[in-house]
Amino acid sequence: MITPRISFPLTIVRTAGLLAVMTIAVLSLVPGYLRPSVPIAFQHFIAYFIAAVLLSFGYCNWNPAVIASPMSLYALVLEIAQNVIPGRTPALMDFAEGVIGTVVGVIVARFILSIRE
Repeated sequence: MITPRISFPLTIVRTAGLLAVMTIAVLSLVPGYLRPSVPIAFQHFIAYFIAAVLLSFGYCNWNPAVIASPMSLYALVLEIAQNVIPGRTPALMDFAEGVIGTVVGVIVARFILSIRE
């Protein structure tokens, strides 16, 4: 059976999206003293927004809910996991920023894809 080839730019976008997701996990689960201090407001929103946009572009034929739902669950799991990480505490606001960033990212990507057609 011959499988269709995926274009090189699409492969790069998909890889970048998966790397963004892994980066979120690393930064969420390292002990507090190892985490870089970033003086940027809404850093959870920005991180999840970027990941959602990249995944939406990389997997543009997927239903948006297939990207947004697991990413939202991912945000919840990572926040809960911070209970056992030294120097880290889960925060409802961080979870909310992750979910909102994901949803807005998917919507923005879908809008951009729709005007390109």
